[in-house]
Parts: sequence; C-alpha cells; structure tokens
Amino acid sequence: MRITDFAENPIDDRKLAELNNGRLHELMRARGVDALFVIAPDNWRYATALPMLHSIFSSMVNAALVCLDKPFPTLFPLQGFGSPMSQRAPWMEDIEELPMEGTGEGLQPMMVDKWPQIIANKLSQLGLSKSRIAVDPMTPFALKEAIQNRLQTAQIVDGGEILRQARLIKNEEELKALRNACLLADIAMEDAFKAVRPGASELDIAAAAEHSFRVHGAEYSAFTPQVFSGLNALMPYNSPSSRLIRNGELVRIDIGCCSHGYHSCFGRTVYVGSPDDQVQQAYAAVHHALAAGISAARPGVTNIELHQIMSRALDEHSAGKYDLGSYGGHGLGAGIHENPMIGSRGAVEEMVLEANMCIALEPSVMVPGRGWLGLEDNIIITSSGCEVMTTTRFELDPKA
Repeated sequence: MRITDFAENPIDDRKLAELNNGRLHELMRARGVDALFVIAPDNWRYATALPMLHSIFSSMVNAALVCLDKPFPTLFPLQGFGSPMSQRAPWMEDIEELPMEGTGEGLQPMMVDKWPQIIANKLSQLGLSKSRIAVDPMTPFALKEAIQNRLQTAQIVDGGEILRQARLIKNEEELKALRNACLLADIAMEDAFKAVRPGASELDIAAAAEHSFRVHGAEYSAFTPQVFSGLNALMPYNSPSSRLIRNGELVRIDIGCCSHGYHSCFGRTVYVGSPDDQVQQAYAAVHHALAAGISAARPGVTNIELHQIMSRALDEHSAGKYDLGSYGGHGLGAGIHENPMIGSRGAVEEMVLEANMCIALEPSVMVPGRGWLGLEDNIIITSSGCEVMTTTRFELDPKA
C-alpha cells in the first residue's frame, strides 16, 4: 500500500489554492499590482494547486492569471487539459484553453502565434487592459512582448519579488505537503541503504530510491537521485554512474521527491566496510555541525548566522581540519532551491528566519581518499525553534 493511501497529512486542494492566492493578493496590493501572470511550473503549481505534466515538452504551456477581485485564478491550460482540471477543481470557474493544433506554440522554445491574443483578450474581458500587471520572470520574452504589444495601455512589470516573498512563508496546507514529501524521502533512503554493498553500482542505489518514490506515491523525483561513491565524488553532481562500490569508500546519497507540488531534499552518507578513526571523526564533526544548526534554527536568527554556527561547530569538532565553505543549505517549497539560502556573508542574501520557513541544512566535507561526506535534514522554523521533518537514522553502516 502506498503511503498516499493513508497519508497522515491529507491536502485540501481548494484550501491550498485559496491560501496561496490570499498571500499573493496581500503582496500585490502592497505593490499596486492588479493582476499576476504566472507560467513557470513551480509558480503555476503554487497559484493553482493543480498538477501538470512534468516534462520538458510541457514546461511552459500552462499559465494562470491571479486577479485581486477573484479568490481563484483564471487558468490557461494547454488544449485538452481544461476539462480534467475543471473536474478535479470545480472551484476553478474561469478556464481558457491554449490551442496546440494549428500552432507551434505548444513546442519549446516558445513561438508566438495564437496565444498572446487569447491572453490579451481575457485580460481585456476582466477589465485589466489599462491595469498594472506583474509577470512571472520565467515568462518567455517573446510571449511577454507579444502580450504587451496587444495591450499597450497596460503596464507590464516584473512579478518575481511578489512570487519570492509569497513562497517564503508556508501555510498549513503547504506544510502538510512538505511533511509528506519528507516521509516519502525517509522511506526511499532506507530502501537506498539496502542497495549499498560492494559490487553494487551508483545506478543500483539511485534506482532503489526512484523505485521507492514511485511505488509509495511520490509524484516524481525532485531531481536525479545523487549517489557519490569514493573518489568519484570529486566530480560532484554528475548523474549516478555504473561505477561499482568498493570496500573502504564513503557513499553519499542525496535524494528528494515531490508530493502535492512540494519538495523534499535530504541526504545521508554511509560507509562500505569498517570505518577507521579518520572516517568516524569526520562523520562526527559533520553530524555535530548539522545538530548545531538544528539547535540554533529559530525566528530572529539570520540565514548567515545559522551558517556561521554550523561552520564554527564543524571547525571546533574537527580541530580545524574541516571547513564548511560558503554554502550550508537552502530553502524548500514549490521549488527545490528557494530562499532563504544558507551561506556565508557575501555569498547569500541576508534574511531573518521567520516561523513557517522551510530549510534544508546540509553541511559536508571531502574526506581525503574516502569520498564526500554530507548530512542533510529538512526543517520547519517554528515559533520557538524548529521541527525536523526528515527522521532517517544517522549511521555509517547502511545495514545498521
């Protein structure tokens, strides 16, 4: 049985869309914006709470228009998807399909033919032809320009800051989705551990994680599961390879998935064989840094201060042997890497942590001759501290 069949955190689609649009409305009013046009997959999902085909082909073919006087957005789905969307979300009452037949606009990169006029006509019908309209920064330039040419009395402005600010603080429905994504990731990590053995490949371990995501009900892997074995980790963030795992190597596993439009992203590192003092000490230092970050995470602390706390803990626990560097984590939500980023001064924009921000903390070090050792947990900032959403055990032995 999939965990989504008995999820602890059932999501109310209507309430999620209503809460997210309410947050957008607040920010739009503050900036004197009458409507917000979104098209990037993560921003579409945030504004509509509706899933879409997650593929390159369909990456920029569903749009939505958030209006101040409407609780739910106008939808511009690709031809053929309007009816299924209205059945899933009958509260979405204004749906205008974008044609695929007779136009190349359904293909990528974006062409301009029929879509700008359809969108411009809808804006005019809604009384927005002379309004201030914010546009998703991911809107293809050709589409944005063509809409502006058809609505020359409208003021088109950048909507990026509205979207970034809206997505910083999560509401109760978003937090439910994030907890489900983390539960799925915890299960997948344990399944990945079972595949770690001498002679297994990085691909075998990645496949175990992806299989787990699929059978337990995740929408998709948030990214290609990352498996870094031994010195192969010196070329990080390549796709998992057919390289075989050997005794005496660290295996770092970094995975995440999407549940109801929201993402987990967390990691553990295990060791093949019997770890010596060097590996055990490095593991203890990284674990200590992560624990220090979790203990310090609370409202009022800045993202830079949080990084400094983890950095000091790593330095002290390793007697100066290891350095955290400029990066220590990232925000989570409808995207995998969002604000607030966790890093050193000058490397990230400084932000004060607030309740209901969600963060992935991930200190890591390179252990000479053994590989890349990183630990990552996903947390929610609470009113007095933080809630850790990822609960997978910390053990060097994958079979422990």
